[in-house]
Amino acid sequence: GGIYFSHIGPEGFISRDNWAYTRLLMSEFSPYYESGAKLTYQHSDELSFQLHVVNGWQNVSDFGDHHPSLGTQVSYALPDGTTYSYNTFLGAEAEGIRFFNDLYAKVPVSALVELGACFDIGTQQRENSHPHAQDQWYTWALLSRFHLSPDLKATSRVEQYLDHNNVIVSTANGRPFDVTSFSLGIDYQMSKGLWWRNEYRAFFG
Repeated sequence: GGIYFSHIGPEGFISRDNWAYTRLLMSEFSPYYESGAKLTYQHSDELSFQLHVVNGWQNVSDFGDHHPSLGTQVSYALPDGTTYSYNTFLGAEAEGIRFFNDLYAKVPVSALVELGACFDIGTQQRENSHPHAQDQWYTWALLSRFHLSPDLKATSRVEQYLDHNNVIVSTANGRPFDVTSFSLGIDYQMSKGLWWRNEYRAFFG
């Protein structure tokens, strides 16, 4: 228990550990950390389960008038680096009940090529409306990483984030948030523990 990194998504807060230097939009707009407690059950070397009781959506200290939120994870990881993970979040936010689903896979196609895919969908009760009225948002991404040499890696990425009702991302003019991003990166290991990372990234929306 305590404050710990989020169980959601294929990327973490520490950029060094992610395939690309910048983070996915789905990572930027979902929790990086959680405050609460988690229980992990390792069913086998490959299959594990997690149950989280946390203090809301990236919220450290203030429960407010809400009950704690719940999170789950089902992860299947093979020794070759293949990983499949399904993660959820269910909790009461200021606007209403939020239910979030996160699914991702990372697969090493060969010793030189790795592929990744991610898909998120969230629903939230519409503020000041009938309890069954809900807004939704979606996001997806495709990633690849190429090991050009022991010291040189290249990455590519395409993603889209769709939040038409501004549930997570508020725009200045209230218009739907609909953004597509492409990026290409080169990572060079200059010495042990020292990397030089470059990335070109473009946004369209």
